Amino acid sequence: MKRIAVYCGAAMGNDQAYQTATITLAHYLATHNLELVYGGGGVGLMGILANEVLDAGGRVQGIMPKELYERSAAFPRLTNLKIVDNMAIRKATMLTLSDACIALPGGPGTLEEISEAFSWARIGDNPNPCIFSMSMAIMILCKPCLII
Repeated sequence: MKRIAVYCGAAMGNDQAYQTATITLAHYLATHNLELVYGGGGVGLMGILANEVLDAGGRVQGIMPKELYERSAAFPRLTNLKIVDNMAIRKATMLTLSDACIALPGGPGTLEEISEAFSWARIGDNPNPCIFSMSMAIMILCKPCLII
C-alpha cells in the first residue's frame, strides 16, 4: 500500500474527538510513508489532515474539481494538486490513485463519496478496502470494508 484516499469534512465538526482522530490518522499516514489522497481543500478536517501530514514529513495529493479550484478552495501547501472537470471525475481519480479508502467524520459529501467507493467495492469495480471511522467499535461489514 502506498496511497490512501481519505474522505472527511470541510468543517471541524461538533466534537473535539473528530479533530483528534484526524490528527492521529495524519501522523499514522506520514509515519508509515503512506501518501494522502484527498479532495484538496484547506478548511475543516480536510485542512487539519493535510497540514498534519505535511508537517510530519508526508506527501499530500489533492484532487479538486475545477469549479472549487476557481473559488480558491485549494490548499496551497499540497505536494501535488490535480484539477479535474467535475466531482464524478474527482471520485474516480481518487479511487484510481489510492490503495485504500478511509472516511473520517464529515457531512453529506463525505458520506456520498465513501458510500460510492463501498458500493463499487461490493460489485467488484473498486479493489480498495473501505474503512468508515464513525465510532470506536469495530464491526466488519464485508470483506474488505469495515466500520471503526
